[in-house]
Amino acid sequence: MKTISVIIPVYKDLPALKRLIGIVRCWDEQPDEILVVASCAKDCECNCEQFCKQKNLKYIKLDDTCRGKQLQAGASEAMSDIYWFLHADAIPDSRSPFLIKKAVENGAQGGCFKFEFSGINTLKSKLFQKIIWIRSKLGVPYGDQGLFFTAQAYKRNGGFKPFPLFEEVELVKRVKKTGKFNYLEIPIGIDPRKWEQDGWFKRSLTNRLLAFGYWLGFSPVTLSGLYYKVKDK
Repeated sequence: MKTISVIIPVYKDLPALKRLIGIVRCWDEQPDEILVVASCAKDCECNCEQFCKQKNLKYIKLDDTCRGKQLQAGASEAMSDIYWFLHADAIPDSRSPFLIKKAVENGAQGGCFKFEFSGINTLKSKLFQKIIWIRSKLGVPYGDQGLFFTAQAYKRNGGFKPFPLFEEVELVKRVKKTGKFNYLEIPIGIDPRKWEQDGWFKRSLTNRLLAFGYWLGFSPVTLSGLYYKVKDK
């Protein structure tokens, strides 16, 4: 029987982490281990570590807020056959562990879940999640879609890049070229709050411009600075 390690990068995400763990702990089929890689702000660092101890989560502290490095650190400590990477604000389906194992048993080296906004059901949200799902199938799905990889495929293809943005792109591309990558139809919930705050079209356009910049060869560090500068306006 295949085993699964869930790896969650955290930065000022303790409330979201608590919600996610509350969801996961209600499932009939539990992951074999959950690793939290925390680049917490000092005011919440102790609370995050304490929460992880209470919930029997493996706590890894990283003095770097780079998400790619967080994911690398989690994978380096994971002990299972499959690595499943979740954002703290994700809302995964209870069937996810079973479907991941089934996909791997059927030859998948990696995969992702269907992008779906949680708690909202408007024409606009349906349109954008459909567009994102099509784009991810034609190109590269991003980390908010609950990427998973076999440990062998992850290591063989070089793992995540130590980037603050687009850390998953090269890994997904390599896995898709060298093996089977499954797009599971089961949704993973995405918090629409940032999309609503930034504006649906503005956020979508910003994401596409950043992706185009990465394709042109701009540094992910530079692109990350532009992303957060725009987001904070």
